[in-house]
Amino acid sequence: MTFPDSGVRTELTMTTRTGIAAFTFPSGANAQVLVKGGASLAGKSAAGLRITGDRAVSGSATSGNFCGKGNRYTAYYDITFDRPFTAHGTWDGNTIQAGSDQVDSPQAGAYLAFGDTGTVQAKVSMSYVDVDGAGRTWRPRCRAGTSARSASPRGTHGAPRSAGFAWQARIPRSSRRSTPRCTTA
Repeated sequence: MTFPDSGVRTELTMTTRTGIAAFTFPSGANAQVLVKGGASLAGKSAAGLRITGDRAVSGSATSGNFCGKGNRYTAYYDITFDRPFTAHGTWDGNTIQAGSDQVDSPQAGAYLAFGDTGTVQAKVSMSYVDVDGAGRTWRPRCRAGTSARSASPRGTHGAPRSAGFAWQARIPRSSRRSTPRCTTA
C-alpha cells in the first residue's frame, strides 16, 4: 500500500506473534518511523519504551477491558530494524525529548530517523510474558533472512498462510459466514 500524502509504500506480513514491515520512502525523503508504544483502542494504564542500541526498540503496554470484558493484560514487544537510526527521541504525551532512550508513560512513544535510505525494514515480535520473551518469539517462527517481500503471500515463506490457518482453527465453523446474499424486490 502506498500512502498518497507521503508517497511511502508499506508492506506488512505476520505470523501469530511476529511481523515484518518494509517502508519504502520516496527518493530524497528523510525516512522516519514512529513507534506508538502506548497506543491502544481500549485505553492504556501504563506503557514503557526503551531504545537499545542503534537499531532496536522494546517495551510494554498495559491495557484491558478488551471488548468490554473487564480484563487486564500487558503486551511486550521487541522491534529490530535493518539499519541504524540517524536520530531518535521519545515522547510521553506532553513533551518530546530529542536523543532520549527511554520513556515511561501511558502515552509513551518514540520517533526514529534513518536519513535518505530508501527502504527500512522492521522485525516485530511480541509476548505476554516479558520483553525477553518477545525477542525469543521471533526465532522459532521466522527463518533468518526473511523479509516482508519474501514472507508475503506471493513469497515462499508462508507466514501469512500459517497465521491464517491458526485463526481459522480458533473460529467456530458456525461463526464463519460468507458474504450475505442480497435480494431485490
